[in-house]
Amino acid sequence: ESIALSKKDMAMQDAAIRAYQDAIKLDPKMFSSQLGLGRLYVTRKEMEKAVIPLLEANKIKANDPEVSFNLGAAYIRLGQKQVALQWLLQAARQEQTAETYSLLGDIYSMEGIDDGRAAASAYGKAVHAANQDAKKNNTPLPPWYGESLYQWGRRSLDTGDEATAKKAWEQWLGMSPPPQATARR
Repeated sequence: ESIALSKKDMAMQDAAIRAYQDAIKLDPKMFSSQLGLGRLYVTRKEMEKAVIPLLEANKIKANDPEVSFNLGAAYIRLGQKQVALQWLLQAARQEQTAETYSLLGDIYSMEGIDDGRAAASAYGKAVHAANQDAKKNNTPLPPWYGESLYQWGRRSLDTGDEATAKKAWEQWLGMSPPPQATARR
């Protein structure tokens, strides 16, 4: 799976899907196969297919942060915002990751939920965690970092926190290479 995803090789991904499906036929209670199949479908943006093995993985091992995160990501793409929010909140309670907080910021910013304070807080946590992870692991910042940094500023300004907005946008403007803003409102 990891080789197929890193090379973005669809034939290898298809082979990984078949291998997971075969493993599930042999042992439907194998957590790693259910999670792996669901995670692969999420990566391929095949969300309807992803939900089934992820829910099965959750039945086998409740409260796994990776399962919760992937279910949240799948439900966002399926347009089920409230369900996605609950899975992402559960993921954040289980394991506080930068990517989980970034998605929480996105969902709190969506029409129908639109909680500016919660969005600003989530984006701030995402930015902080991403910075810590990059320093700790000596790795580049994730691809979504610039957008989360921008949105942290936007949502902070929307809620009247001009000092935080200024801080976020100064960091955003100082990024190298300069980021592209795609203000989502």
